[in-house]
Amino acid sequence: MNKIVFHIGTPKTATTTIQRFLYDNRTVLSDCGWSYPDLYLKVDKVGHFNGIIRNGNIFNAERNAITNRGELWDGICKYLGELVKDKNIIISDEDFYYANYMYLPDFFRNLKKHHNNIQVIIYVRIQDKFLESLWNQRVKFHDEYRTIDEFCNDENVLKIADYYTIIETISSVLGSENIIVKTYNKKRFEGYSRGIVEDFCRSIGADIDLNKCLFNKGFDNKSLVGDYAELKRVFNESCGELGIDSWRIRKYGLGIEEAGAQDNNYHSGSFINKAIKERLFDRYHENNLKLSEKYLNKEPFLIDKNENCNVYEKNEHFEIAAIKSLFNIILEQQKIISRITSRQVFLDKINEAKKNKKIAFWGAGPYCYNLIFEMNIIPEVIYDNDMNKSGQNLYGIPITYPEKVNSDQYFVIITVEKYEQVEKQLKKMGFIDSRDYISLHFYEWRLT
Repeated sequence: MNKIVFHIGTPKTATTTIQRFLYDNRTVLSDCGWSYPDLYLKVDKVGHFNGIIRNGNIFNAERNAITNRGELWDGICKYLGELVKDKNIIISDEDFYYANYMYLPDFFRNLKKHHNNIQVIIYVRIQDKFLESLWNQRVKFHDEYRTIDEFCNDENVLKIADYYTIIETISSVLGSENIIVKTYNKKRFEGYSRGIVEDFCRSIGADIDLNKCLFNKGFDNKSLVGDYAELKRVFNESCGELGIDSWRIRKYGLGIEEAGAQDNNYHSGSFINKAIKERLFDRYHENNLKLSEKYLNKEPFLIDKNENCNVYEKNEHFEIAAIKSLFNIILEQQKIISRITSRQVFLDKINEAKKNKKIAFWGAGPYCYNLIFEMNIIPEVIYDNDMNKSGQNLYGIPITYPEKVNSDQYFVIITVEKYEQVEKQLKKMGFIDSRDYISLHFYEWRLT
């Protein structure tokens, strides 16, 4: 019997590396009896992933967003139950990790009604390293303004790193024999030429010839080091005091991130000091022992509270870093203004066209998802040159092969990477650029 494998992506355990590999090598996977379904989800700088939780804003046949969780879960479970009849299925979603206490057990109970061979794989990382990396990520990309000490005192944050409790929640539904727990430690991947990707494939029993696979480097998500992390934290704190929302924080803080990324000669120590380590050790010690005994084949999984490490302190480098960051922030502001202006021109064209015509997309791919959910642009129809897609629908919107499109009836938005071929087709049908169609690639329509 084929199986469904859920990769529950613990934050800061190379989840996006695994997802990018799976997406880029779907053909190789298929030849080996595995499927990584393309649910049209894409994140900037990360790539495609087939998240189930993130896919909550799907559409029903009437194009109304499904908000009832039971209805949504039931539809997804039926869909996966049909897919797994042909091949083994891999689903990867970082949001699954955060869903455990809320509704993940109910999801798996529902899925078991449709298919009973379900496995879960999850990577765990020693908590002091995990929480420091998570804090750094939230300072860098979000609006986190607390010090690392304050962050590691937050009960809601501490629950995220209680792996044993989270895994036991899943085990209560699927059984511990269906849970694969792996330690995220780069040293233990050294025997594998392909690192965590090879470890992942071996762990789930996917016999894949990695020599035939693509390995794209993709987005290098470096942590903010030393003074740059402190600068961004202070920046976030100031924005919070001024009442600026997290979206604006993310954009204008890019200058600090860029300055930090460019300063290759600067390194600093850990933000976790000995006192924090001891506190975390006491918090997780008992459950870490249980985790090791039950799920890790007694592999040691303990915080080293006696580890000697260089702890970060502000130094003379701080002022230089601040100046670099200020210039980068100013430059980033100018980019944001340019994007906003271009986006508004794009929206104005569409709103003007909607007065006399219906909106159509050309290309049933990830850009459709972006336009629908990020900008709330809902087309009447989606044209696509792939005849195999004709007759299907995307979020309740019909997909059809464009034998003939009426320029008096439709205003077309080209939503494919290679827009030139589509442009030629439209012009042959009598469409005029800008008046009857536009291509996304001439506008900075996204703000990220």
